[in-house]
Formats: sequence, C-alpha cells, structure tokens
Amino acid sequence: MKLIVMTCATALLASTAFAGGFAAPVADSIVASPAMAGANWSGAYAGGTFAFATGANDYSEDDIYSLDGTAYGVFAGYRRDMGNFVLGGEAAVLFANGIGETDEGDTYTYTSIIDLKATAGYDLGSVLVYATAGYSISDFDQEEPNTMTGFLIGAGVDVKIGERFFVGAEYIYRDMKNDDFYGTDDGIRGQVSTMQIRAGVNF
Repeated sequence: MKLIVMTCATALLASTAFAGGFAAPVADSIVASPAMAGANWSGAYAGGTFAFATGANDYSEDDIYSLDGTAYGVFAGYRRDMGNFVLGGEAAVLFANGIGETDEGDTYTYTSIIDLKATAGYDLGSVLVYATAGYSISDFDQEEPNTMTGFLIGAGVDVKIGERFFVGAEYIYRDMKNDDFYGTDDGIRGQVSTMQIRAGVNF
C-alpha cells in the first residue's frame, strides 16, 4: 500500500514539475519601422536668381526692337503642400544687365522687372513641378524712364537639396504695354521672356 502511495506521489510531482518548467516559447512581436516621410514643400522661402532674357519692344508697326541680355534678382514666397498638389504665391524682382538695344543713337533698355506670381505645382517628393501666372511691372528707359505693365505665364521645376535648400529652373513669358508712351496714342508693347536659374532656402 505504501509503495502504491509513494509511486502516485512521485508521478504527481514529476508531472507538476514538467508542466511548470517547460513553458512554450513566445514569439517576439515584430514592430514595423515607420515609413520615411516625403519631402514637405510648405512654408516660406527666399533666394536668388540669374536670368537670360530675350524678346522685343514694339513701338509702332515699323519700329520693333529686339531685346537680349541678362539679369539677376531675388525672390520670396510661401507654399502650402496639400499632399500631391502645392499652391503658393511669390514676389520676384529682376535687375536688368543690358536687356535692350541701341538703334540709331536711341537706347531701349529695361532697368528692372517686378513679377507677382501665383503658383500651382505637383509634388514628386524631392522634386516640385509647377506652373505660374501673374502680373509684371517693368521700368523701361528710352531717353527717360517709363513703366510698362502686363501679364505673365510660365513654368518651372525646383529640386530639394537636403531639408532646407533647393535649386531650380524657371521660364517666364511677359506681355506688357504702356498705352501712353510719350503721350502718343500708339503706345508701346514689350514682350520679354526669361530663362532663370534659381537657388533658395526654406524657412
């Protein structure tokens, strides 16, 4: 009888030890790494630009003066990144470096061009492709200062370099006029296109 009791007790202790000593392994949980955040174009920005200009000034049907030269300038603006699309506004000024022509002793040159632009672009991550439209104001000198105003349209691309800096290229076409040039009824029309190289910083 004692042998039976001892045998049962031994078996019970052995089974208890086996159950408590060998727990089933628990697989480590897998933590997914967060996805890399895409480039964000939102915020204020500013920079400098260098432009190659071409175009024509139309004073009358017979007086058309070609315009070629270079310019440098500055720009500043603000963008709002809404996912795939980016909207913004920008103000820029170009200081002309010989955009004009001298003909028969008369010099026709631009001294500065101010561009006020609205932009709409597509966010490709570190690349932003955009179109722009707006209003231009130019100071034009032909013996005495004059001003022409009109519309602009264009397109460009900006590429991020790191978190804050970007470089880009932009094409702008401007169609401007002054209906009271020297008090005449003919007026004057200026068409100026620029191909611009840009570099800027986001704030």
